[in-house]
This record gives sequence, C-alpha cells and structure tokens, in this order.
Amino acid sequence: MLRFFSSVWSRSLLCLFLLAAVASTCGIAPALAQENGAPRDETLFGSVQSSGGYGAPTVALTTLNGETAAMVGGQGGWVLNRRFVVGGALRGIAPRPDVTLRGRSSSAPESAQVQLGYAGLLLEYIGASSNLLHYGGTLVVGGGNVELVGDQGFRAGPSVSDDSVERSAVFAAEVGARAELNVTRFFRIGLSGGYRLVSGAALEKAAVSDGDLSAPYGQLSLRFGSF
Repeated sequence: MLRFFSSVWSRSLLCLFLLAAVASTCGIAPALAQENGAPRDETLFGSVQSSGGYGAPTVALTTLNGETAAMVGGQGGWVLNRRFVVGGALRGIAPRPDVTLRGRSSSAPESAQVQLGYAGLLLEYIGASSNLLHYGGTLVVGGGNVELVGDQGFRAGPSVSDDSVERSAVFAAEVGARAELNVTRFFRIGLSGGYRLVSGAALEKAAVSDGDLSAPYGQLSLRFGSF
C-alpha cells in the first residue's frame, strides 16, 4: 500500500506542478504582449486576465469516524487577476480507524478500516495578494469513495481497493478560510481552517454515516508558482 500512496502522491504533484507551469506561461505571455505595445483584443469579459498559476501539496488534521486522522493531498489551478483561482483538488485520509463489521459470516473478519478519498473543482479567493501576510477563502466541490478495507496497516502492496470489503460513492465539499504568507515571489505558505461535508455514504456492513465522515479540518499548503 505504501507504494500505492507514493505513486498516487507523485503523479498528483507532477500534474499539479505541470498545471502551474502552463498557467504561469499563460499569465506571462499577455503581460509581455501589452508591454511591447501589442493591441488588446476586445472581449466579453475584458477585465478577466490570467496572472499565473500554482501547485501545492497539502496536509491537514481532521477527524474520521470520530478519530483524529491526517488528510493528505494536493491542489492547483490558474490565478486570475491575482485574486481568483480556478483549478482542482485531491484529498485522501491517511490513517484509517477501525469499525466493527455487522452481518458478517463466521469466517469474515470482525472489523475493517475506513478509507475516504475524493477530488473536485477548486475555487479560491485571494485578498490583498501583494501584502506579506494576507487572507483568502477556499471552496472544493466534487466526489469520491468511502471504503471499508482490510486491517492491513501501512504495508507495501497493491491498491487498498483490492482489499475492499464494501465501497460507496459520495459527494464531498470543503469550505474554508485561509491565512497566507509570501515567502518568495514563487513560494507561499497557506494555513487554513474549514469544514468538510460528505453526503451519500451508503455502507451496509458498518455503522458509518455522513456525519461520521464530515468534520472540521486545519490544513497546511505549500504553494509554488506564479501569483
């Protein structure tokens, strides 16, 4: 499983950083064209301009099924007018608390662990981006899966889905506020807090409800890109 998490983590970060690089290029090109005196096209949304993009690994402290858990992932997107971000986010719960299985056969295990992962559209607001310390807001809307998996711990091996006892698709959303520190022109540190809402969990083999999967969180993000 450790290899699985490492593979997903590496591929996610690579995609996010490629997204940041492309978005940064898109933001720099129009600025250079205007500096060289090139005419500006008239557009329906003329005030919307790309100013860059970023990618960020994230780690958060939250609860899952009433137990403290770490949530890891990544996010990134295009920065518009140095104020708005449109992109994507990926989240996954690392430690998985045990739950007692119900309606099991005599040969089935007594318990399993809860695994939650989701991805979705990322929308962010950045206030006073030029200030050393500034603020922002975050909204993530998407979906994923909640699974009951074998109690194997963090071991090397295949995807946790291969050990799945039961799986259910869920809707997931995050809303939060953020404090952000400009470390360099291309690196920022974000500290945010918010609430994760999960809906649609339908697990028959364990008493895990939407309320058990929904919880407040505190998150650290390391943001690299052009802002």
